[in-house]
This record gives sequence, structure tokens and C-alpha cells, in this order.
Amino acid sequence: MPASENMSEFKENAKDEAKTIVKDITQTIAGANAKTSQIGHEQGTMQAITSDLSGVKEIVQVVPNQALLFGAAGLVPYVGTSMATIYCAHQAALASSPENSTLDLETAMALLHHTENIQVGYGAIILSFIGAIHWGLEFAKFGGQQGTPRYLLGIAPVLVAMPTLLLPGTQALAAQWAAFAGTWWMDQRATTNGWTPKWYSTYRFWLTAMVGSSILLTLGGTNYFGPGSKLATTGRRLNEINQQAANNLASSQQSGEGKEGHIVKGKMGGDVDMSMTSDAYIKLTNVAKKEEEEEKQKEEAEKKEKEEKANKEKEAKAKKEESKKAEEKQKSSGEKTPGA
Repeated sequence: MPASENMSEFKENAKDEAKTIVKDITQTIAGANAKTSQIGHEQGTMQAITSDLSGVKEIVQVVPNQALLFGAAGLVPYVGTSMATIYCAHQAALASSPENSTLDLETAMALLHHTENIQVGYGAIILSFIGAIHWGLEFAKFGGQQGTPRYLLGIAPVLVAMPTLLLPGTQALAAQWAAFAGTWWMDQRATTNGWTPKWYSTYRFWLTAMVGSSILLTLGGTNYFGPGSKLATTGRRLNEINQQAANNLASSQQSGEGKEGHIVKGKMGGDVDMSMTSDAYIKLTNVAKKEEEEEKQKEEAEKKEKEEKANKEKEAKAKKEESKKAEEKQKSSGEKTPGA
């Protein structure tokens, strides 16, 4: 901004600078083909900005309807996988914490991994497709034959996209975000040089903005809810505590010192009975298993009772025999005394 001698001149210079910046942005987005206005200072900065941005609108209006339709359709997989990724990451976080989840942790993490891979694979395909457009333009000799520079322009997105398939999900998405931004910049330069239709740079700008937003949405959702988030870390710590409590409970039961109040987390099949313990915890009991254990205990009690009864009968019989022997002995002793 040029030097200003007073506040009034400063305001005028600021208006000129704002119009210049907006004009540069407009030309960049539209591939330096948008019409820019020449509105004087007296018409105001907002009118100048509106007039400059109208150039972008004019470029968009000349984009073929089929290109707009299929370009928009190509965004659907990005938006869909982004929503699915956030949902799966959220479910994984809930499953690894005390919250309720519609999916178990293993299923949620597997689906999260698959949706990330789908988005990465789709992104690599789209980047390759974008590069191939320049080969088609070269074959059609649009803007003249450019030869090696335009062929290299078509190959560059492929060379960047394919290695991202070897990266972990979040790193691959971040790399592809940068690749889409860099590819748009190259397309903008190609449009400026007349290698593409005048509307192509603007068309690519808005598609790239939507794709980039979807990738950032995926990365943001995964980082907030996913394996590295504070919520999931806390959940894993709670799982470790629960597992330790379960191990302690199993050990105490083996030593005959079982106690109520331990927290045990796991899957239970069949009907479940719920009751409150003395420590205000909720105790879940597998009804079928409980009935099986009660039946087993009943059988053991009956067996023990039979054994005790048999032992008592045996002892009674032994006492009876001893009493009988004593009586016989006494009787035999009485019969011998008179003869003496």
C-alpha cells in the first residue's frame, strides 16, 4: 500500500488495495480469464468487489451442464465416505468407553478402516482421472500441441496419487489433500496459458474445494473420535481397569473369597437378569447359566444329603449291632451264674 499523508488518503488507498486483492483472487480462481471491473472510487468498494466477483459467476455459467452434473455426482462418494467415517469413529469411541454403542469395538474399528481405505482409493482414482484430462486435450490439440510439458502435467497427479495407497489412512488423506490443491494450481496455470477451456480452472476450483472439505471432515472426525482421541484413550484405560477387576474376581473365586461389587465387562448370551448389589452397582446375571448352576448345586446338595443319610444309617446299624452283641454277652453271662 502506498504511503498516505492523511487519514482520508489512507482510506482511499485501502479501498484501492482491497479491489486489487479481490481482482487477483478472482483472476486466480477463474484462470485469469474472468472479467474485472473498472469502477471508480466514487462507486464504493463493495460495488467493486461485487463487480469483480461477477466474473467468476460468468465463467461458471458457461460450464457445460453435463460437466456440472457428473462433477457433482463425483462428489457423492466423498461426502458419503466422510459421513460414514465420522459415524464409525464415533461408534468406536463409544464402544471403547462406558457409553452405549450400536456397534462393538472390533466392528466399528474395522468399518472405520474400510471407509478410510475406500476414500483413499477413490481419491487416487480421481487424481489419475484429472491428470488424464490433459492427455485428452493434447490428443485433441486444444490450444495447440504442447508436447512433453502437457504430457508431464497429465502424469504428475498419478505419480503423487499412487504412493498414497501405501500410507496409513490419515496420512494418505492428508497427502491427497495436498495433491488436490497442487493439481488445481497446475490446472489454473494451464488455463491461464490457454491449454484448457476458460471455464476449466473455475470448475476445478469448486470441485477441489468440495473434495478438500470432505477430506478435512474425515480427518477432523477421525482425530476427534478415533483411536488417538482423548475419548478413546480414556475408554481404553477404563477397559484395562475393567479387565483387571475381572481377573481379580476370577482369582478370588478360585480361592473361595468371592466378593460382590467388582466390575466385569463382557458379552452375555441369552436372557439376562439385573439386580442391585450392596455397593450400588448393577449386577447382570445370565439366567440360563444361573439356573444351570443352581441345578448343579441342588444335585450336589442332594448327593451330600444322601451320603450323610447313608452314613447315619450305617452308624445307627453299627450301634444297633453293638447293642445286640452287648445284650447277648450279658445274657450268656447270666445263664452261667446259677450253674456255678
